[in-house]
Amino acid sequence: MLCNNLLCFIAITETWWDNSHDWHAVIDGYRLFRKDRPTRRGGGVAVYVREQLECIELGLGASEEGVESL
Repeated sequence: MLCNNLLCFIAITETWWDNSHDWHAVIDGYRLFRKDRPTRRGGGVAVYVREQLECIELGLGASEEGVESL
């Protein structure tokens, strides 16, 4: 999907990001939403969304074991 000839969103799986580093990787014109896997190694997801799109992160409570969501 394109927004003014740019991608509307970018999804990344298996980020392996955690709080041990500043992983807030900025992409100009995008907002970053991320869900790390703090208790296990690997995994994690991140989504960059164009700033022109109105969006919010939903807090859906505890996820089922093994399920990651944003």
